[in-house]
Amino acid sequence: MKKTSLILIILLISVLSVGQYIPLTIKSTLYAISLTIQELLIFFIPFIIVIFISRSIIFLKNQAIKLAIAFALLIYISNFIASFTSFNVSFYMLNNNLNLTNFNSNKELLIDNLNPLWKFNLFQILSNKIALLIGVISGILVPILKKNQANKIADYLFHYAMKSINLVFMPILPLFVLGFLIKLQNDKIFEFALVNHFHTLKIIFTISLIYIVLIYFIASNFKFNKTLKNIITMLPASFTAFISMSSTAALPYTIEGVNKNISKKSNIIISLIPPISNMHLLGDCFLIPSCIMLVLKLFNYQIPYTEFIYFLTYFVFMKFTVLTIPGGGIITILPLLASELNFNYEMLSIVMTLYLLLDPFLALLNVIGNGGFFIILSKIVNKYKNN
Repeated sequence: MKKTSLILIILLISVLSVGQYIPLTIKSTLYAISLTIQELLIFFIPFIIVIFISRSIIFLKNQAIKLAIAFALLIYISNFIASFTSFNVSFYMLNNNLNLTNFNSNKELLIDNLNPLWKFNLFQILSNKIALLIGVISGILVPILKKNQANKIADYLFHYAMKSINLVFMPILPLFVLGFLIKLQNDKIFEFALVNHFHTLKIIFTISLIYIVLIYFIASNFKFNKTLKNIITMLPASFTAFISMSSTAALPYTIEGVNKNISKKSNIIISLIPPISNMHLLGDCFLIPSCIMLVLKLFNYQIPYTEFIYFLTYFVFMKFTVLTIPGGGIITILPLLASELNFNYEMLSIVMTLYLLLDPFLALLNVIGNGGFFIILSKIVNKYKNN
């Protein structure tokens, strides 16, 4: 994971430094390769969603049913509040700041627009919505039909899904990203997006930190000193996540930090840390909607407010299916962006690249946010045991 992150950073620096000297045909070929890989991902992701959703439901059902429902609802509500807040702030800022310009109206950017050497299209036989539905139904029915084998079946499918991703996708991830980086460098979208919209991302990041501190404050019974202590305890995990660009790499430190912060040691909470750390993702939920709004603004796309709220309900469900690989948080929602918000290849490539650029901050927010969230979950578990 760390090696992949380092390669991505080297690619970014290299493209920004020497991208202008790469022949146009090579640029066009690399961009076409990236789009082809993206099309294959969009085709296969719904099948992976079925496996992930059904496994999550089976796992939660193995806990006490009341706890399972409470945890699932809390994860969804917390993620939705973060996403809803991010969207509203971004929506207001990007639609009321007259200094912001859009990509389509900037003629200078369109002169040397890079096009792929070829386009590869696959017929989408399974949508994300249907995949979600099948995953939920499977998660409910499999434990009923195969009571003693449900866990084994879910773990078996999950194991081979992740094995396929690690064997097939991870080795070509740098190539996948390279084409998009070249596209953004060639069309001068890097400078355009960062200069015009960086202020919005800074505000979203600040708001996300305030939200996370509020979670700790509630979890610490509104005691300032205890809040500060609990946050400091999670700093090693957060720092590890930032430098590795991975919440998974920080997992041992997350477990250690949570163990120190919860008043009563709980095997249930410790066993829940790995799976819930891949579902409760405040960094993703704050920064991805902002990036989506940014891309919509760049291309002068007008999405009705209610339509985006409708999109967010599905987007938050997708957090139960995030892949534990670099870019996993955005890869699972690429089909959703294409089907619900009509994102084209160019828009998908930009939001994908922005996500990867922000990955260190996403990982940091995810980990430190989970530190406070697990304190709240531990209180729920303790109350459940007492009853």
